[in-house]
Amino acid sequence: MRVNQTSFSAIVIGLSLLLIYRPGLALAVSAQPEKPSPISKAPLRRQLDKLDKSDFRALTRNAQTGLDYFKSGELDLAREKFEASIRQARQSGNSIALASALTNLGNVKSALEQFDGAKIDYLESAKVAAENRLHNIAARAYANAARNEVIQGHRESAVALLHSVYEQIKPLAETREKAELLLGIGHLLQPSGFEKTQIKPASEWSYQALIEGIKSAENLSLDDLRAYGYGYLGALYLNQSRLAEALELTGRAEFVAQSISRPDILFRWQWQTGRILAKQGARVEAIAAYRRAVATLQPIRGELRTSTVTPNLSSSIDDLYVELADLMLQGQKLSEAELLAVRDVIEHGKAEELEDYYHDDCVAAWLGKASRIDHLADRTAALYPIMLPDRLELLLSLPNGLQRYTVYRNRADVRKMVEQLRVTLENRSTPEFLPHAQALYDWLIKPVLADLVKNRIETLVFVPDASLRTIPLAALHDGKDFLVRRYAVATSPGLTLTDPHPIQRENTRALLAGLSEGSQGFQALPNVRDEIRRIAEQFPATVLEDQSFRVSNMSRQLLENPYRIVHIASHGQFNRNIADT
Repeated sequence: MRVNQTSFSAIVIGLSLLLIYRPGLALAVSAQPEKPSPISKAPLRRQLDKLDKSDFRALTRNAQTGLDYFKSGELDLAREKFEASIRQARQSGNSIALASALTNLGNVKSALEQFDGAKIDYLESAKVAAENRLHNIAARAYANAARNEVIQGHRESAVALLHSVYEQIKPLAETREKAELLLGIGHLLQPSGFEKTQIKPASEWSYQALIEGIKSAENLSLDDLRAYGYGYLGALYLNQSRLAEALELTGRAEFVAQSISRPDILFRWQWQTGRILAKQGARVEAIAAYRRAVATLQPIRGELRTSTVTPNLSSSIDDLYVELADLMLQGQKLSEAELLAVRDVIEHGKAEELEDYYHDDCVAAWLGKASRIDHLADRTAALYPIMLPDRLELLLSLPNGLQRYTVYRNRADVRKMVEQLRVTLENRSTPEFLPHAQALYDWLIKPVLADLVKNRIETLVFVPDASLRTIPLAALHDGKDFLVRRYAVATSPGLTLTDPHPIQRENTRALLAGLSEGSQGFQALPNVRDEIRRIAEQFPATVLEDQSFRVSNMSRQLLENPYRIVHIASHGQFNRNIADT
């Protein structure tokens, strides 16, 4: 059949959805809709001629619905739609639809961190597209595959894929997409480890691609890409310790981003300016740059969180707060006010991490009315560990103020010890966890012990950082006994994320839920029934146990009753993606 011009435009938009996965180039250029890059109309029209009206509608419907699901984070549903598009494209013999759908399916799998499956889809997409001279689709698929290889640390294969990207974009006219791809190549070649590759020296190739991309962006008056290009080139010079040049280029990137009112770009280069200044030893100026980046980020954090062009953003932005706190802690003899400011920076990062995880602003609403957990009764202390690359900082809130302790154990050592404790604790038949529990006690508790004793502390509240959240801190051991034998131990995700007020026993009812039987491949949990019974002796309670412990029952109880206490004794499965938790 012949397709009129309106339908022709619709199919280009509907089948070029691969363009949404901007992070494949690590560019994160724009969450706003834009015109798709040109595709050769002759092969496209030949493909469209093969479609009847029902095929056309089905392809565009599944493509658009898949895109909508992807944007909203409903990845399983997006996957179903893109898989349906692939089946339809194979049946109709439409190569453009097939290549686009395969790339989009790879994007979904990438978001789910199923990198091996994504690579298969990307490479098939690139093969189909290259065979049909659809160079831009092939280049994007190769670029997305290369990004995943970089994430996994597969340097050699990433460089080979980037070489394929470069070959595919050579025949392309000067367009926005070509400029993006060039800048993406230059940026992806910058992580450490690429200099050992055999194809071409990575820094030389990165420089060449960035210069070409910047020139193209300038010729096409694409200011957002100019901002990225200058910033990425500044990052290349930063990696080479050419700090003056790096600062000049990053400043140019900041200026362009600010002139076009793009805070989503601006905060990145303000942050990079802070890193450069820190390397130059200008600590005060670096802190100011970091604070500007934080201030720029705040109003747009929710927008970035829901954007499909910046997945896994929180994991990188966490570093912004940690690096700022690290700089602030490098001062000599910090006052209590300065220590509180450091802790507030980390606390802000924790709150935003939870907002990112739950994909809503409930945390911000809570922070507006919450009081700090360190405003507690006498004989209570709050311990706030901060894991930094070269050391462990401990901030201890005591009834008479805030104290700081520095433990010279780097973050890698602490993470390794935490992992060893977590794994060995799972084997209940042996005491092999004890050396790890004792080492962590020496790093976390021993430095603060004298002040705990001096202040007659009875309750110790932990606000754990990073991997420390994955272990029961009550199991730390001093060589003679467990920490919980000496202190009442509590854990909070943040100082302002838990209500510190005592529970009023009057008119308080508890919802107690537990699973004592084996279920869904998990073993039966010991002592659950006794645990629930003992709590029920303290408060009037509704009990959901074993067969009655179901999502529907829990939801109904929470909606219909104002419980002050909810206690769950069960296995749990936690994943970086809340949909899989």
